[in-house]
Amino acid sequence: MYLSAPPSTFTVNSSVSSDWLATVRGRVGFLATPALLLYGTGGLAVANVKAAYLFADNFGPASESAAISTTRYGWTAGAGGEYALMNGWSIKAEYLYADLGRASTTSTNLIAAGILFPTNVFTHTVNLRANIGRVGINYKFGGPVVAKY
Repeated sequence: MYLSAPPSTFTVNSSVSSDWLATVRGRVGFLATPALLLYGTGGLAVANVKAAYLFADNFGPASESAAISTTRYGWTAGAGGEYALMNGWSIKAEYLYADLGRASTTSTNLIAAGILFPTNVFTHTVNLRANIGRVGINYKFGGPVVAKY
């Protein structure tokens, strides 16, 4: 444990980002009207996760840092609606909840007054959950096969 002595100040910065999120989901629904499909959806969620942590204190001075870069697998579930317009076009709105679990890392790189303190272990953890709202426009290619004579 690192203690900061008064009148020192310290900052803790953390950031978490993802460049991509992919889902593989099934969809089950019912026609509320001939043009409106209401559905539930769920399945696999996969995302890359990058996290960076930095602790800095002006007493000493002291600093510590850590980073996470990983691909996480989890689950997703949600609900939505799709409304058929005309000529193969439809619009949709959807809500998804994705849970990719928790990612953690530790560091032992605390440096204070130019001295390394490897016995000071810092643990950094991030819960990876997302609430996603989406809207879209779809076009259905093809259609029924019609015989022409």
